[in-house]
Amino acid sequence: MLLRRAFILTATIVAAAACSSDSSTGANASGTVSFSYTGATGTAFSASGALANNTSLATALKSTWAAAFEDNSDNSTNVAGNVSHGSTSDFASITIPAQAAGSYPISASCATATCAAVELNLNVTSSLDVEWFCTLDAGTIVITSISSSAVQGTFSGTGTCDQTVSPFGTTAWTVTNGSFSTPLITNPPAI
Repeated sequence: MLLRRAFILTATIVAAAACSSDSSTGANASGTVSFSYTGATGTAFSASGALANNTSLATALKSTWAAAFEDNSDNSTNVAGNVSHGSTSDFASITIPAQAAGSYPISASCATATCAAVELNLNVTSSLDVEWFCTLDAGTIVITSISSSAVQGTFSGTGTCDQTVSPFGTTAWTVTNGSFSTPLITNPPAI
């Protein structure tokens, strides 16, 4: 379910980029998502770049970018970053259950329709297979600034990474120094 939301997030941001203008805000503005982590196979994630207009999902997964959108159906702000490694990519998503500055706790026991969440998918293939799926179970996301064109904030927490290919397994996942500063694409088209 969480992986499905992450790829819906990517597809929605890509769809919004395809319908956006070439202004200095929105889809063609450059954004960043970065954090340090322990667990799975790495130590850091850093996506920086613009999501070009008329980008397909396949092209987006082969590009490095960071962007965000507001989902008015559930009052959430959704931030994503993708780092291309050629035939695979690493994709991070941040879901914030509000469209306002503030602090939002991440909790594994959240029972609302939209919960604060940070997820990382490592080694995503063009067929959307994922080698590692990481999610925070506890922590905090802070929106420090939000306007009609951009969102900035920080995040950190602890959780787990599940390896979805042999040898399989679960490792602890700790995220520190998380930050995002991305263009905000408002009212993206529904998919």
